[in-house]
Amino acid sequence: MNWLVVNENEFSQLHPELLEPINDEAINSLPRRGNLVITLGESGAVLVDEGIKRFAAPRKSPVDTTGARDCLIGAFVAGLARGFKSEGALKLGIVRASESVMREGAQTSYPTIDEACDLIHVLLDTESLR
Repeated sequence: MNWLVVNENEFSQLHPELLEPINDEAINSLPRRGNLVITLGESGAVLVDEGIKRFAAPRKSPVDTTGARDCLIGAFVAGLARGFKSEGALKLGIVRASESVMREGAQTSYPTIDEACDLIHVLLDTESLR
């Protein structure tokens, strides 16, 4: 399965008409070969596979947003690698990124292995991600 993960600016740069991902029509008009995730910062993310699904981010008062998107992408890919559905993997990515903004720095804000595993087990226990 092919994935492209872009932020709002990158989406606009790839779009033939330089449209922003402000509505379903603009999102659907981006030519693509595979699945798409559009990261929206504090607003969450959009998943485009069989349809368009929006996922909100938990409301936080960030300490440092450096590296949050990298954290989201890493957790998203880790979720896919563990067999999560794309929706579950993106939720995992959004939650991890939302937690990362509560710590200083980029790599220092990422979860430890134990924290990541704890969250995955909690998510698996509370909702169907697979």
